[in-house]
Amino acid sequence: MLELLKSKPGLTRQHLQIIACAGSGKTEFVSLRIAYLIAEGLAKPENIVAFTFTERAAQELKFRIRSKIRQLIGHQPDIGDLYVGTIHSFCYELLKEFVPGYRVFEVLDEGKRFAFINAHRGDFGYTKLKEWLESENGHKPFGMMPLTWVLNTFIRGVDITREEMMTPEKISQCSDFVSAFQKYEEKLQEHRFLDFSSMMAFAVRNLESDKQLLSDVRKRFTHITVDEYQDINPIQERLIRLLTGPETNLCVVGDDDQAIYQWRGSTVDNILTFPKRYKNVFIHHLPINFRSTNQIIYCGSDLIKKNKKRLSKKMGDSGKTGEKGDLYKVDFPAQADEIKFIIERIQHLHGVQWEENNRHKRGLAYSDMAIFLRSVKYDGQPYLDAMDEAGIPYAVSGIGGLFEAEEVDVIFSIFAYLGGFKKNWDFKAGAGESPEPNDIYDHAAAIFHLPTKRQFTKDLESLHDELQSQRRLNLQGLYGQILKLLHVDDDEFHTDEHEIEMYNLGRLSQAISDYEGTRSYCTFKDIERFCWFIRQYAEGAYDAGAGEDPTRVINAVQVMTLHGAKGLGFPVVFMPYCIERPYRATPPGFLNPAAFNFS
Repeated sequence: MLELLKSKPGLTRQHLQIIACAGSGKTEFVSLRIAYLIAEGLAKPENIVAFTFTERAAQELKFRIRSKIRQLIGHQPDIGDLYVGTIHSFCYELLKEFVPGYRVFEVLDEGKRFAFINAHRGDFGYTKLKEWLESENGHKPFGMMPLTWVLNTFIRGVDITREEMMTPEKISQCSDFVSAFQKYEEKLQEHRFLDFSSMMAFAVRNLESDKQLLSDVRKRFTHITVDEYQDINPIQERLIRLLTGPETNLCVVGDDDQAIYQWRGSTVDNILTFPKRYKNVFIHHLPINFRSTNQIIYCGSDLIKKNKKRLSKKMGDSGKTGEKGDLYKVDFPAQADEIKFIIERIQHLHGVQWEENNRHKRGLAYSDMAIFLRSVKYDGQPYLDAMDEAGIPYAVSGIGGLFEAEEVDVIFSIFAYLGGFKKNWDFKAGAGESPEPNDIYDHAAAIFHLPTKRQFTKDLESLHDELQSQRRLNLQGLYGQILKLLHVDDDEFHTDEHEIEMYNLGRLSQAISDYEGTRSYCTFKDIERFCWFIRQYAEGAYDAGAGEDPTRVINAVQVMTLHGAKGLGFPVVFMPYCIERPYRATPPGFLNPAAFNFS
């Protein structure tokens, strides 16, 4: 690769389009190219920007760049000013550095954003938004609370409006949505918050309106690399276009065959038309898949060639020959038979000797296996139930489930008791009640190392009485008191046996931070409000196990969507429930579907 960079100036001195098939070592090539730019003095670290699709991909790329530079020059230089990360994070840093007013702004991630909008829903005309949705879209989705439905639909509408670079008046026929959108942006400014789509919108807005700012940014960032270019949406492409001045070197990396995010607004046309839209483009192919065996490559190629709108290319194999049984299709008369087969295969393969790429041999772990589904939320439960019954550990992504974990449900019950939240609701009777200390103990005693029931209930009631008199409180601090009450600080709980439980308790701490981070301070009433946040949002948004950590540090079968599996590799993969189903279109919500080009 190094000789290639030396012999072909177009790889470093022209705009570059890298067409990289799956498993082709694109991260290796990109990291070496950036390291080469620095080692040869073609660019300084502070002049380089590398956009990745996820923070996990950013960490891997930056680690490799450091390693490559050390190989090229013999020591490790300071590259702290080199930016490797997501586009929205770059926009946040750009605003803070170049537009002083944004230095006091904080980030609203998804959980904090829901909590913030919920807290101000009256200002946004929640009742009118709900009435409009019901009149235009019918009833809410089954199993979803009305407030969750309305706020999530509003959030999606806001993001699409910004990412498509339209005004709310142009994209929506609902005047209440237009008013709510404007009020939401005012509230963000008032409370000094930025959500992910506003970071990009405000960055683009400032670059377009301030010529001096645009000039300063272009002088600062002279070499730009964009990974997963096929998944770029309109506002991201607009930002890239703004950053690319006459002296800028732009490198885009991707594969139109791997474009899977059209449903989120990306357009494959960006990568298809890149050489026409940018001048003096050098095109480089990485056509060899080093990850997969020839069977998988031939199967994938045979399928993808049916796409009519694609770049001309052919994926080749690296000589890895598949064995009989490596890739197969099995038909079952019923889903129960399919599930039984998967469970038995997991049990059979667990511990079987497997040879890694470096020839190291070891037994297959649960974390080496994955189940990919079209929708974990809608299709996953039967497979999760079967693994529960078989005693197979699993980590889920994309279905929520954190608050179904026994240890987390116990703590939710304690919060509900302390705040007077009616967690136990009887829908037929239309009434509910808060959990009682005795019932909480009975539930918790099977999970935690507790004292006697008498002592536990006495301590819990004392905590309840103590909170009543507090004008202000810290929910994270209260959580610490609850964990101490449950004796989570005992050594017996900090063992490998409780690895997933400890992870789940950490995720619950994040949910508390997400709620608390949108408020100047909390009062006793916020205990009940936090319980509502759990019921209306968190139950479906926070994954259990290691669901949001696909690095597989926890030894459990990974259950995720096909989209979530992008960029990952597993020795054993199951793809069940591959049946022909009607397309489930997402309702347009507050937006006019004719105004934009994706579902």
